[in-house]
Amino acid sequence: LGLFLALAAVLRPSSLTAQEIPAKAPEKAADDVKKIEPTLAKFLTVSGVIDERMDSRINNIALALQNEATQRNTEAILVLEITRGASKFGLVNETAKFLTSARLSRVRTVAWIPERLDGYNVVLALACKDIVMHPDAELGDIGHGETLEKDEQQAVLSLVEKRHNARLSPALAMAMMDPQQVLLKVSVPQ
Repeated sequence: LGLFLALAAVLRPSSLTAQEIPAKAPEKAADDVKKIEPTLAKFLTVSGVIDERMDSRINNIALALQNEATQRNTEAILVLEITRGASKFGLVNETAKFLTSARLSRVRTVAWIPERLDGYNVVLALACKDIVMHPDAELGDIGHGETLEKDEQQAVLSLVEKRHNARLSPALAMAMMDPQQVLLKVSVPQ
C-alpha cells in the first residue's frame, strides 16, 4: 500500500496535502482541505501467466476506472505490478492493445516492475504510459534469447510508438526483441 501511495504522489504532484496548504485563517484552510479529492486509482498484481481470466480482470478494472473518471471528470491511474510468467504473445498483445486504446482515454497506466522481467510479459509493461522499476529490477529479453517473429516485432513497435513514452524508443524495443541488435547506453556529463 505504501508503494501505491508513493506512486500516486509522484504521478499527481499538483495535489496538495493538509500539511502543504499555506497558512491562512483556520476556516479558509479547512475549506481548502475539504476540496482535495483523493486520487482515483487501482493497483493490480499481474503475476505468472496472462491468461483469459487475467485479461478479463485487467479489462474490467480499467473500464471501471474509465467510467468513474468520466463521471468525476478527472484522470484515473491503473498501476500494474508485472512479474515473470510464461504467457503467450497473442493474449499479452491483445491486453496491451486494449490498454493503449482510446477506450481508456482517462486512465493513465503505470507498470511497476519489482524484479527482473523478461518474456512476453515485458510487452504489457511497454504498453503502459509509465514504467517504474525497483532499483534492482531489469526489463529485457522478450524472446528469451530468440528473435521475435517479424509480425510480433511490428506489433510491439506499434505499441511503443502509440504510447509516446519519452523514455522508450523503437531502438530500445528492438534490442529487447532481437539479441543480434546492439544497444549502447551513453552518459553525457552536464
